[in-house]
Amino acid sequence: MPNLDGFGFLDAIKGKPNLPPIIVSSNLSQQEDIDKAKSKGAVGYYVKSNTPLSAIIQQINQYLPHETRQ
Repeated sequence: MPNLDGFGFLDAIKGKPNLPPIIVSSNLSQQEDIDKAKSKGAVGYYVKSNTPLSAIIQQINQYLPHETRQ
């Protein structure tokens, strides 16, 4: 995202009505980055290089309406 990082994006959308749950996908693995994203409104966070696909799917499924899950 030119001129805007993920944290800036979270700031920009914070407080907007009808937002879907936001799960951050990042290579930043420090706990302070995870906490920062969650404090800015993210409901989940995973480190791309350290997270198996099955764990990502499980996290996403937590926030999907039951009827859309397969």
